[in-house]
Amino acid sequence: MGNELCVVHNGIIEGKWRIGEVESKIIAGIISRIGINDTEFKPMRFEYEDFFSLIGHSEDSKNHSKVREHLQGLQSKICSIKTETGWFDVQWIGGCKYDSTGVEIGIDKRFGPYLLDLKRNFTTFFLETSTKLKGAYSLQIYLLAKQYLLVGSRTMPIKDFRNKLGIGKKYENFKDLRIRIIEPSVKSINESSDIKLTITPTKRIRKAYLELLFEVSEKPKVKQIKKTPEPTNSGSETLKLDKLREEKLAEEKRQVKCEIRYLTSIFSRLSKDEQRQHRDACKMQKSIFPPLGDPEENFLNWWANQSQITFPESIYTEV
Repeated sequence: MGNELCVVHNGIIEGKWRIGEVESKIIAGIISRIGINDTEFKPMRFEYEDFFSLIGHSEDSKNHSKVREHLQGLQSKICSIKTETGWFDVQWIGGCKYDSTGVEIGIDKRFGPYLLDLKRNFTTFFLETSTKLKGAYSLQIYLLAKQYLLVGSRTMPIKDFRNKLGIGKKYENFKDLRIRIIEPSVKSINESSDIKLTITPTKRIRKAYLELLFEVSEKPKVKQIKKTPEPTNSGSETLKLDKLREEKLAEEKRQVKCEIRYLTSIFSRLSKDEQRQHRDACKMQKSIFPPLGDPEENFLNWWANQSQITFPESIYTEV
């Protein structure tokens, strides 16, 4: 367990959901078992030992009632996904069938467009990352940042941040939000994941902050001394997985190009005065928080966030 690749639609990442640390690990474990080219959901079986290893509670491996307790809690949780016409609410998992050695977990087929055979508008991560992250909000914040890894940064209204994490008016004082949620999550992400993240409050009116600036970069890979590999039968599987990862990374880069092309087209339709106003507003913010990556792409993504522009699925099919 660890090298399994998880592929998730960005609609889920940008949606509204509130689940705990253990529930996040369960969801990641389920997603990791969905085949890259699967076109329908199949019941997923977890042996009790594997289940507790996944959530990091190996000491409870013989307490099977705990499995049911965790899954019943997750069955009551909703993932809200924004669509072009409104919102789509769906339960994270469906029916669960238990026996003496494990559990079979079902997934609502309506989740299909967001988890099956994804070709565009998705983000990838490794199961190992989710199992190492600590805290109820760390995985969700990690995904919100990882989605923009190739861009390098994103801004998000604090109101939207609260809604996505499902915290509502909890921690209304920004200091409490920073101490209770942002700082612990960022610390866990920087210690246990493949990215480096900073989250900084920006755009304040009087004493109230209105936005958060996410700055994200990939950690440099640590070079390891190669050892003579032991004989294994999994070589072909490893090569296949590496190829799939390369294909997914290439697709993510293609998606970014499609989005930048779309934003360029939309922005060009504004009047010269409107364009200048947006660029001046961006410069004022970036004079304090320097942009990462390509300046024009950084500006367009900043403008898209400010204007709450959504990307229609059709842009990803254009050549």
